Amino acid sequence: MNEEIVKIKEQIEQKRQQYLTIWLFLMVGIALYFGVLFYYVNVKVVAYINFAAILVLFSGYVIITTRKLLLKSALDFGVVGCVLTIYMNSLVFWKDYPISYIWYVLVVFVSYTVQSIRSVIIWIVLCTLLYLSTPYVAGKLGLNYPMNFSDEVHDYIIYSNVFIFVGLMAISFYYLNAFQKLRIKKASVLYNGEAKSSHDENVNNIESERNTPEKLAEKKTKEAPIDEAKLLILYSEIEKYFEEHKPYQDPEFNTYKLALGLNANISQLSKAISLKNGFNFNKLTNMYRIKEVKKNIEDGEHKKFTLKHIYQNAGFTSQTTFNRAFKEVEGMSPTAFIEQLK
Repeated sequence: MNEEIVKIKEQIEQKRQQYLTIWLFLMVGIALYFGVLFYYVNVKVVAYINFAAILVLFSGYVIITTRKLLLKSALDFGVVGCVLTIYMNSLVFWKDYPISYIWYVLVVFVSYTVQSIRSVIIWIVLCTLLYLSTPYVAGKLGLNYPMNFSDEVHDYIIYSNVFIFVGLMAISFYYLNAFQKLRIKKASVLYNGEAKSSHDENVNNIESERNTPEKLAEKKTKEAPIDEAKLLILYSEIEKYFEEHKPYQDPEFNTYKLALGLNANISQLSKAISLKNGFNFNKLTNMYRIKEVKKNIEDGEHKKFTLKHIYQNAGFTSQTTFNRAFKEVEGMSPTAFIEQLK
């Protein structure tokens, strides 16, 4: 069951990454389209806004992917960049083209598709505030002037907005449906696993009654001996894999993913780690994560980025877990370690 759950989680993560990439590049293309359009009709302030959005979105995406930042960071960056672009455009068009407000609906729907309910609520509140503030801010900036477009250009702008909006919503609906199917599948596996676990527990209780001490001793003598030499070789492969690929930077990294990476048996991996170190996979993973954090701190990364950014990139998901793991490995808190370097 655990292996199947991990596979489903990987599929969800792959879909999220795919959706993010498609969405960001579509936003770049749309900004380019409207930038050229408004430059052509001589509304250059809007054209420059869209050209700036292209630069911000594309360069941000490159930075995120090359530095291997978290998917959540990339998604938040993409949504924020798009919201700012929509807001800047609506400051100019709010009076003549109130249809520009429909893009806020798309932002909320994107958030609903791949983020938490908490994030959706935050974006709803923020988009509402931006919508209400648009007339006031536009007036203060002196942007309340009519466009005076020809009917042909006017209709073209309206139809372009509607057509692109509907297309993006269709793509979002497709991915939302894909995510829902995977989540239902995950829930079904969990439910079936719990039912099977309950059944197995009953069977084990019956079997335990049948297993006399003599029979257990007989089974133990028949078990194959552990080949320690092979396990030590396997552990050296684990170390090499950790050093070269840094799989621990994935917050959801587990023994199943390690087994896939090394094409090895999960049970043998656990035995190899235990034989070599006397502790389990989780502690080994945290040790490598702490090592990564320490290296970044020693390189002065904590002066450029927050400690949260550093430990999240190393694979930790919460400050509590990070602090506990750091103290367990280093015998001191992260703050004390930083102070020690000064």
